[in-house]
Amino acid sequence: WQQFLALRRRRPSLHSACAPELLDGAPTMCDRLRVSCVLLALKAARSAQRPHIVLLLADDLGWGNVGRHRSGDTPADRQAAVEAFTPHLDALIGDGVELSRHYAYSICAPSRCALQTGRHPLRVNAKNTGVLSANPADDVSGYAGIPTNMTGVAQKLKAAGYVTHFTGKWDAGMATPAHTPAGRGYDSSYGYFQHANGYWDKRGRIESTGAVDLCLNQFHDFFEENATYRGGVLDPAALDASCSADAGPDPPCYAEKLFKDRAVGIIEAHAAVQDASPLFYMHSFHLAHTPLNVPQSYVDAADKRLAAHGFAFDDAGRRNYSAMVSRRDRAYVSFGRTAPAIPTL
Repeated sequence: WQQFLALRRRRPSLHSACAPELLDGAPTMCDRLRVSCVLLALKAARSAQRPHIVLLLADDLGWGNVGRHRSGDTPADRQAAVEAFTPHLDALIGDGVELSRHYAYSICAPSRCALQTGRHPLRVNAKNTGVLSANPADDVSGYAGIPTNMTGVAQKLKAAGYVTHFTGKWDAGMATPAHTPAGRGYDSSYGYFQHANGYWDKRGRIESTGAVDLCLNQFHDFFEENATYRGGVLDPAALDASCSADAGPDPPCYAEKLFKDRAVGIIEAHAAVQDASPLFYMHSFHLAHTPLNVPQSYVDAADKRLAAHGFAFDDAGRRNYSAMVSRRDRAYVSFGRTAPAIPTL
């Protein structure tokens, strides 16, 4: 009641419909009615079925790399529209709500730390700090990633009864177990800790990171966390880069193929549990961050699309990037086919 009175003092309009009385006076019948309505609404909200949540985060996707955003009559505009081939994302936008003026930080870790914590990136992690950077005198924020005294979205949802899973690119801390997805409230995780791993061999090559690390860039950064295991991915097929020459659309060792398979497994397994807790699942795409690795079939398809309109790529990086955006767009189909397995999703 005291909180309501404080609000009423700040917002006199809340009192205008009632008989004029002192704002600090005894509650009127109108006041009691308002409070009762609020309590009933809160009770209804608590008893309502909690929705399942699937959060997909795209990496290095520019505004102009979405098909719906391309327009113009110049040859350059028309070629750009063909390069930005995102029919499935365009359909999702058409059926949903697009926040057309929602801004994110320009680099990886600050954006991800902000999303996980709900805080402005400058208050969490303002730059891509190297994973070996450390200040031992500061055990709260002396390491790369989210300071350990900050709470993440998965922790909040887990406390509310959700089952929580993460796949893909983390890049929000790895110095201690408290910095990893498991330390941030995820029941399981499967993916990278860093930001520029090879899609085939899962290593941080110098051409994409711009630096030589302590392991001379030979470190396999591919980890898994669950209730019984925390460590490197043990499946040798997942670390084998030999499938990079595969001509098919979904080479088995390609990182995003491995993530897709894990995602499908998570959603289908959850759907099979009767009276299961609500699901929070986040997939953080590595696509289309460097290195620009993509199955050849998507590169060939990009060439054909441009040729059909009388255009051609003049740069290998631009060509591969267009193919990677198209590959990610295809991934939305997998999530779209699997999600209906959970009726309320």
